Amino acid sequence: MMKRLLITAILPSFVLLQLAACARDSTKEVRSAESEYAQTKRENNMEENQLTREQENERAALKNEQMQNKAEVRAENKDKEVEAAREVDDARVKMNQERQEYSASARERLTKIDARAQELQTQSKNAPSKTRRKVKSDLQAFPSERNSVESKLSTIESSNDTSWKSAKEEVDQGLKNLEDRLDRVESKL
Repeated sequence: MMKRLLITAILPSFVLLQLAACARDSTKEVRSAESEYAQTKRENNMEENQLTREQENERAALKNEQMQNKAEVRAENKDKEVEAAREVDDARVKMNQERQEYSASARERLTKIDARAQELQTQSKNAPSKTRRKVKSDLQAFPSERNSVESKLSTIESSNDTSWKSAKEEVDQGLKNLEDRLDRVESKL
């Protein structure tokens, strides 16, 4: 019986100790779980912050790359513009040179036409009167046509890029007409 009594007296104490131990263990478990939760939350926040920083760095790097690309494209475009402007200037210089060369050539041709007309008038003085009248009639419009060609020739030097070609064609045709007129006169002499 004593054993029973001892067991009966000790058992509730033991149970109470166990319950107290469990209660302490429960508190420990709660604290441990809370601590683990807080640690997990801190780690998650740190990971999120790290990811945010990485994304911000990537955005900054991308923005810098885009700005560099944009600057390179602008520089390339500027170089292209400068080259195109240089080509335009070169073309204008070439066109002006062509105009000057053409103008000099056309003036030389006109001078030769004038000399030839003068020579034909001199030759016609020794021709029979009927021939002289035909030559005089054929040469009557010569001065006005010649002056018209000379006037057109003067406009070539100041013509703009678009009218240069047509002005040149008009001068060429005028010079050809004068030469044809003199050829007809010469054939009568």
